[in-house]
Amino acid sequence: MPEDQDYSPGAWSGYDYGAAATVSYARTYSNPDTRTQRATQAANKNVPASVSTNCENPLVVAVDVTGSMGKWPAVIFGKLPYLDNEARASYLGADGEISFVAVGDNQDKFPLQVQPFSQGPDLRNRLDQIFLEKGGGNGAREAYELTAAYYARNCDMPNAKRPVMVFIADEMPDSPSAQNFTKHGIRGTVPKTYQEIFEELKTKFAVYLIYLRYPAMDTRTTWAQMLGEDHIVDLDDPTRVVDVLFGIIANEHDKVDLFKTEITSRQTPDQVAYVLSALKNVLSTPAKPYTLDKNTCAPTPKPSPNTVVDPVTGDEFVEIK
Repeated sequence: MPEDQDYSPGAWSGYDYGAAATVSYARTYSNPDTRTQRATQAANKNVPASVSTNCENPLVVAVDVTGSMGKWPAVIFGKLPYLDNEARASYLGADGEISFVAVGDNQDKFPLQVQPFSQGPDLRNRLDQIFLEKGGGNGAREAYELTAAYYARNCDMPNAKRPVMVFIADEMPDSPSAQNFTKHGIRGTVPKTYQEIFEELKTKFAVYLIYLRYPAMDTRTTWAQMLGEDHIVDLDDPTRVVDVLFGIIANEHDKVDLFKTEITSRQTPDQVAYVLSALKNVLSTPAKPYTLDKNTCAPTPKPSPNTVVDPVTGDEFVEIK
């Protein structure tokens, strides 16, 4: 049984990410004469100066959208509507909010596409703004370190009790770059290694990885060393990504029994066995208490010189040059 029959979409009923993304992409790139200008505008608005949420249980889902991920990004974004409705009903609470992120290569036009925390119909609009660039470069490294730094330093969650961030990826983080940090308005000093920035992120979020095997080399070991085996899910079927996300959230909120009951009632025995097997390392280890209070944006002495203000909405974005 596919996930679109397992879960209630709520306000997302009838939503088609593929169609919406195609329209959005065509709107930006259909006219060759304005392609560069519109691409720059899109990139600007996909890197807010900061993001914030007042909810108690924020969730960030960061998806690698480079070419090595194949069909995964499109399938995953098509499934994410079911995450919003069910996650809030069963695990995050009514005020739960989600921030979607698309991660590219640092050489791409869009290395980082951040959508603000939202829920319900507005989250649909946010999802439509993400471009599946399908870029990437050599070296089996993508801009995961840039993503980690942004949420470690440019994300404000004053009421957070159980914040969770999940990467869906197949390669390794890139080395931190002062140029990239400045370009994307990342606050604070540039760390020497990506391991340092992930350690910083882990003081703010419970960080997990849904891992797609990278055939050319071992990239998983790097993540295991950073996050631990109990925070990694090996998955080879993108259509089950929402099930896995529910399992991760359930573990963090001490609702594993509820998760198992719900998935058993909705799916076939083979599907249940597949998902639970993928989650075995996560569900075998109770989530650690969230006791740290580093829930606010890193301080910045003055606004970034790259910050611009949308004249219509008043939102601040980082100008990509």
